[in-house]
Amino acid sequence: MIVWPYQEGMAIIQKLDGPEIGTVQYAPDGFNFEIMGSAKHVPDAFGVYRPEKAGDFPTYGVQWGLCHALNWDHYDGGWNHIRRFDIKK
Repeated sequence: MIVWPYQEGMAIIQKLDGPEIGTVQYAPDGFNFEIMGSAKHVPDAFGVYRPEKAGDFPTYGVQWGLCHALNWDHYDGGWNHIRRFDIKK
């Protein structure tokens, strides 16, 4: 999950768990979230870069981020690394 301030509340992308899996949610009070859309191909353990000025739309300024990647093809059973991802709009 990733959380960021938006307007007077908070927005999240819920990657795993529960009926809200793969959703974008918003809560004006920061507690009572409502589903506002869906998110596809969300990477594991991700974080996005956002400029300090957030703009008027939840994804304003979100163009890239870092995430966790696991390579199971490695000879010793796998290895982890961090990779960059770019968000297509």
